[in-house]
Amino acid sequence: MNKTPSKTNAFISLIGLFLLLMGIFMTVRTGVNLAFFKKYPTTGVMTIAMPFFGGMPYSQREEDCVMYPQTYYKPDGQPRTATVDEKKMEEQQKKSCISGVEQSREAAKINDISSSLLFVFLGVGVLIGKRFF
Repeated sequence: MNKTPSKTNAFISLIGLFLLLMGIFMTVRTGVNLAFFKKYPTTGVMTIAMPFFGGMPYSQREEDCVMYPQTYYKPDGQPRTATVDEKKMEEQQKKSCISGVEQSREAAKINDISSSLLFVFLGVGVLIGKRFF
């Protein structure tokens, strides 16, 4: 048998190492997001790759849900106060917006944890499985 490692084996090792390092990076970054932020970021841990694919994504915040005061007008163009139904609609829109931001945070957290573990397991699996090639 040939004792020198083949180019295929070296390439598989490189892929495994890259996947493992990405998984470790994502795991550490997810841990930092969980430990040091009061509210989990909505963008996720893979935003480091976004500059390569066209810029940083926008992440909505709860502050974005606070709408500027809506001005209502009479048919003659004069400002008027909001009706009870209009005030209820504004509150409902605000609650819906905040709920959407909270769901985005939770989805980003779950996605980051699962992606981090996936990359770690893929990297370890490739490095362990390379001996079968």
